[in-house]
Amino acid sequence: MTRDERRYIQLGYLSLIGLGLLASYYYLERTCFLDASFIIVNMLMRDGMAIEQERYTSALTQIVPLLAAKAGAGLGTILSLYSLTFVLWPLAVFAVVAHWLEQPRLALGLAIANVLMLSHGFFWIPNQLQLGIWLTVLGYGILLKGPLEGSTRHFISSYLIALLIVFAHPLSIIPFIFMHGFFLLQRRDWPSVHVWGLPAFAILAWLAKTFLLVNPYDLIRYHSLSNFMSHFPDYFRIASNYEFLSYVADSYYFAVILLFLNGLYYLGTQSWLKLSWMLLFFFGYLLLVNVSLLGGVARFYVELQYQPLAFFIAIPFAIDVLPAMRLRRTAIVLLALLFASRLALIVYHSVPYRERLGWHRAMIERLSLREGNRYLIEESDAPVKKLILTWGSGYESLLVSSIEGPKKSITYQIDEEPGRFEVFKDNENVFHTEWKTFPSSDLPARYFALEPHRYEKLTNEDIVP
Repeated sequence: MTRDERRYIQLGYLSLIGLGLLASYYYLERTCFLDASFIIVNMLMRDGMAIEQERYTSALTQIVPLLAAKAGAGLGTILSLYSLTFVLWPLAVFAVVAHWLEQPRLALGLAIANVLMLSHGFFWIPNQLQLGIWLTVLGYGILLKGPLEGSTRHFISSYLIALLIVFAHPLSIIPFIFMHGFFLLQRRDWPSVHVWGLPAFAILAWLAKTFLLVNPYDLIRYHSLSNFMSHFPDYFRIASNYEFLSYVADSYYFAVILLFLNGLYYLGTQSWLKLSWMLLFFFGYLLLVNVSLLGGVARFYVELQYQPLAFFIAIPFAIDVLPAMRLRRTAIVLLALLFASRLALIVYHSVPYRERLGWHRAMIERLSLREGNRYLIEESDAPVKKLILTWGSGYESLLVSSIEGPKKSITYQIDEEPGRFEVFKDNENVFHTEWKTFPSSDLPARYFALEPHRYEKLTNEDIVP
């Protein structure tokens, strides 16, 4: 490792440590939010993994909080550990790739990609697409470690990691294929069977999972690909493109700068294949996301769908462009400024997530004065703009009310049609959520004190604005 690489790695560690500090500070904003709250409550009810949409690799992110629960840790500790897990994983991959596998440039690419286009997405943590990217970096760190016809265990490890990537997220195959192509262009050792065997195995496994383990959520997402037919050829005047441009102006400007530097370097060195590969994946993937989500969606969601774009920029920059910069101090300052500004933007964009948590706390404080402990709220009566999305309110309110200890837990479900729960009106042993009604006795008493009680419907006057 050169002196410059050591400095870059030190900056990478500082950025990941900074993310860890933010993950600890904002742990309630991150865990009492939609999917994370759903996963944590279900994990505690089952005393085991809570896997969504057959994305089995996500079990890796549940190991630490689940072990903490089995060891008797408090709810606050479990929530904090779950928030931290999504920083500890890339930190572990970063350390292994930089030091044990001796690929500091690849590790730096991971650190840059991890923050380059992240702000709102920081608060929606259980996104398995990021996990697929982290594992992709680990897999190719192993392959880059030695000659292509090297240790058999390296290739066995790479095939196993490829399988984990496939079962992380349906889109994680795309950064995997990008990395394999970049790997080939970097090594130019194409005759090896592993050059074609590894991506062929990954694609076959992806096809098998896609067609044999179909779930309703992914079916809806696949159906959105029909937008390519219904809007052909007018792909450029859709709302999601304009939203993306506004995000670029708002906080993705460093990504544009690095993309420009990559292009300039490849043009100057006449690296036409690398330039074409990077631009093909960047603009092709951007088109895929924006057309499939052409009406626009919540920023925290789409931002994590954009994470492969950051990967397509960061890997070429870290491996090829940064080492070629002649002004070494300028390169270090640029990198330090990038990391510092990205962390600052996460803090800047934390306001809506702090406000929604504050609303839950105010609502729970008001309801704690009442005799009951579970409520239904008509969505039209709730401050939906502040809450962003409401489907997870049953889980979120349960966690926020129980964080100080199970003295009196409170839960309320905000719903478009709360009348659909009328069938349970005389039942005192139910816990309503958007997707399913559970027996409240299934909730572990160690964490939740939800005494038997009927649901009450709140009026507009009962609700914190």
